Amino acid sequence: MKVLFDLNVLIDVACRWRRFPDAVTLYRQVLASPVDQDAWPGGGDTTLYDIIRQSLDEERTRAMLAQFGAELTLPPLTAEVVATAQRRQMADLEDACVAASAFAAGCDVIASRNVADCQASPIVAQPPTVLLARLTQAR
Repeated sequence: MKVLFDLNVLIDVACRWRRFPDAVTLYRQVLASPVDQDAWPGGGDTTLYDIIRQSLDEERTRAMLAQFGAELTLPPLTAEVVATAQRRQMADLEDACVAASAFAAGCDVIASRNVADCQASPIVAQPPTVLLARLTQAR
């Protein structure tokens, strides 16, 4: 299963692990699978920096972004991806860009706590707890 991690889940992994331990567990389990190259949304690195930097110091923030960059692919946010996102019937352009990035990267699922806003996504979004249950059942 190829997973695109939505920014809210990556923020949980970086600085809200106590509140959302399932995000960290999912991240680790998905990355432990050598089969798929999992991803994070194209264009999301600057948003992640701004949000994570509110909780962590500069050095730790950059280290987290470097870790995400080393462990996940970053599909390019091309004009075609943005145009696809704009055509989606989604209320939020950022969510539409995440969905279009997941589609362009060939992902099977989006790990997100923002499932309600991803109803019109061509790739299903599921919260970390649901994805963990799916991974456990698959074993």
